[in-house]
Amino acid sequence: MSTPPQTRIDECVDFLYNAHTTRSPCFLGDILDMPFAKDLTYSEAYEIQRRLSSRQSTCLGPVVGYKVGATTPGMQRHLHVTHPMPGAMHASRVIACDQGAATSGTSNASTIPLALSRSSFNGPSVECEVLVQLGDTPLDARGHLPGSNAPQLSLEEVLASLDAVWTSAELVDDRYGGDVAGEDNWKRQGMQPIMVADSFFHWASLRSAISVPASKFRVEDFPHLVGHVELNGVRVQSGPGSDVMGNPLESVKFMAEFLARERGEVLPARTWISTGSVTMPVLPRAGDSVRVWFEGLPGEARITY
Repeated sequence: MSTPPQTRIDECVDFLYNAHTTRSPCFLGDILDMPFAKDLTYSEAYEIQRRLSSRQSTCLGPVVGYKVGATTPGMQRHLHVTHPMPGAMHASRVIACDQGAATSGTSNASTIPLALSRSSFNGPSVECEVLVQLGDTPLDARGHLPGSNAPQLSLEEVLASLDAVWTSAELVDDRYGGDVAGEDNWKRQGMQPIMVADSFFHWASLRSAISVPASKFRVEDFPHLVGHVELNGVRVQSGPGSDVMGNPLESVKFMAEFLARERGEVLPARTWISTGSVTMPVLPRAGDSVRVWFEGLPGEARITY
């Protein structure tokens, strides 16, 4: 006998919430053998994500934004998915880098690395992303969805809705052992909805101390931003903004359309959107330092583990 949908949604929320609060790993074999994971649909997964985020808000603060995962061909192949997937971002996990004092005789200031404990994560990784924040007006895609009589949102409208743009490092935690020992475990059937339910690995977004007003950009500028990740001073990953759905602004449009289609909601004013990584994940070990930056954007994000 199958588990009733509402019951298994509650069971999955409880399981994931307990895993987060105890920092316990959710190994693939364990979670996929749970009754609630059998034939889990994406619709159920997004409801689990909504309820889990609501419960986590008591300790992490309210949901103030969304990360959009699997936005590049490389990440979609790696995770065996065919389309982008959003996750929730909480207020306490949108973190600004601290800016150090300017070097004597110059206007250049260094970024103080965010110090994190490797033991706070199961499988940490770092990704290089463009982070944006909406201005004081919501972005409303209702009535502008594919198939409607009204025209879809244009990227010019999306850009006009934004307040500012940042360099960002998405801090990710793989609780599932998907990349353990080089095994391609993401192929396992049923894993993708679980990743959605758990906000697609998101832990935090670390943004540069410097932002650029969105009004300084043209739509066609974003594909030409080139992001880089350094590990212990050595550049190990690079990628262009064009890898993110052709243009990182497409992620903002995707999120507005997702909320309109799935929930009948607008993308609220002042919402943060982490638009998707231009690089593959970089996996730090204890003692490592990571630097993220873009050609075409000022600022950087630095982390030590």
